[in-house]
Amino acid sequence: MAASPSTSRAGTPPRVPIDQPHPYYIPQTTEPHQHIYRPASSPPRPNSQTSTSRIPQSTNLDNNPPSPPRQQHVRWSSSPPSLQMPEPNPTPSYNLPAMHQQNEQRPITRTSRRASRVDGSPRVSQSRQRNEQRSISPFVYHYQHQSSASVPAVSTNCLHPVLMYSTLPRLDCDFRFSLSDPGQFVESISKEVLHEPAVTPPVTELQLALPNLTRWPIKVVPTQSTGRGVYYVSIGDVFNAIYSCLRVRLSPEDYKAYAKCYPYPHIIKKKAHVAFYVRCRESSLYQQELNNGLRRVDLLMGRTRFRGLAQSETSSKEWVVLCD
Repeated sequence: MAASPSTSRAGTPPRVPIDQPHPYYIPQTTEPHQHIYRPASSPPRPNSQTSTSRIPQSTNLDNNPPSPPRQQHVRWSSSPPSLQMPEPNPTPSYNLPAMHQQNEQRPITRTSRRASRVDGSPRVSQSRQRNEQRSISPFVYHYQHQSSASVPAVSTNCLHPVLMYSTLPRLDCDFRFSLSDPGQFVESISKEVLHEPAVTPPVTELQLALPNLTRWPIKVVPTQSTGRGVYYVSIGDVFNAIYSCLRVRLSPEDYKAYAKCYPYPHIIKKKAHVAFYVRCRESSLYQQELNNGLRRVDLLMGRTRFRGLAQSETSSKEWVVLCD
C-alpha cells in the first residue's frame, strides 16, 4: 500500500503541498521599508482640534503682491566708514616743556656687545669674573678677616708671570715636601727660569706673608748674583724662603697661641693633626717626620699648593702667598 503524501518516514519532516503556506512563514502586512512593530501613522489624540496643514512660507495670505528682493550695496572705499564714537572725558592740560624739537633728529649710536674697553683690553663678562672669584681658594676668604691682604685685585704688572696668581698655575709646587724632590717642578719650568728676577725691576729684598700665618712674616733675600756683583731676589729665592718658613717646628706655646685666635680652638687643633698625619703618610721618611712633630705647614690644613702672589692693600712692598 502506497504511503499518502501527508505521511513520511520516521525522522524526516513532513512534506507540505506547494499550494499551502509554510508553517514558519509570516506574511508581511506592513508597508515596505516600515518597522513591523511601529504603526505607520500615530492615532489622533483625544480632545484635539483639527490640525491645520502647514502653510509654506512662500504662501501670501493677504494676496498682496510680493515685495522685490532687497539689494545689498557694497562699498568700495579705501577707508572704513566713519563711526561717531563718544567723546572721552576731558583731561586737564598741563604746560609741559617739549622734550625735543619737532624737526630735530637725534643720532642713533649702536654699541657692540663685543666692543673692547677704552684702553684696548678685551672686555670680560661679569659671569666670568664671578667664576674666577669663586675658583679662588675658600681658605683665603675664611682667614681674610685676620689679614689685611686680599685676593689679587691689585695689579701685578711688575711681578714675574710664573709668580702671578692663577687658578691654573704654571708650576706645581707643594710646600709639604722638599723643593729638591723629583715631584717638584716636574715638566713645568726649567732651572734657568728659577734664576730670573722675581720682580721687575729687580729688588734686593721682598716681604711675603701668609693669610693665616701673619704672625710669622717671610723676608726674602737674594742668594745669587748676576755675575757683576749685583744681587737680586729670584724666583727660586721666593720658593726657598716660603719652604724654609713653613718647615719650622711648632712649639707648644706657639701652637696654643695660634689656636686661641679662633672661636673654636679644638676644631683648629683637630684639622692641624689630620694634616700632620696625612703629610707623614705621604712622605718617604714617615717615621722621621712623625717623630719631628707638628710644623707650620700643618697649620695650612692641607692647602699647601702654590697658586701665586697677590699685592697687599696695606703696603705696596708686601706680597701675600696664596695656596690651595
